[in-house]
Amino acid sequence: VDVDGGFTEYEFDDAETKKAALKSARRKVVVADSSKLGAVSFVRLSRTSDIDILITDSGAPLDTVDALRAAGVDVIVARE
Repeated sequence: VDVDGGFTEYEFDDAETKKAALKSARRKVVVADSSKLGAVSFVRLSRTSDIDILITDSGAPLDTVDALRAAGVDVIVARE
């Protein structure tokens, strides 16, 4: 999950399934732990602006959360 790189995936087989799910969804919700924020991988699933909601944990860097929100993503930080 990267503001500029969008939402990406390491596994090519998984990427096709996830792309199909995102394409058919009316509302796009992504769940990613904080270790995935700022990471860019091989296969791009979508642009950042295509995602409606990102749910992550409290370890998410505030600057990344702010940048995602500025890009139009509703970021929900789950608390323990």
